[in-house]
Amino acid sequence: MFNFNGAKPPTVLTGLLLPMSQIDQIAWDKADRLYALSYESSELYVYDVTTKGAVADAGSPYKSTGSYGVTGLIVVPKL
Repeated sequence: MFNFNGAKPPTVLTGLLLPMSQIDQIAWDKADRLYALSYESSELYVYDVTTKGAVADAGSPYKSTGSYGVTGLIVVPKL
């Protein structure tokens, strides 16, 4: 993951987050959380991302039954 800051060169924010997992879909929400869905493991990984790096959400990864073959990952705000 990289940090982009205007016209400055990008800087490395994190190393590989999930080097041993096949990730099929990713999405962001407005609270700077990254969601990564793996069909292979049927898991949803959630990370809180800041300018200091990325930290896995408590409880992540979440089991995602029936996720294989879905047509999209939709992220909605928490109420």
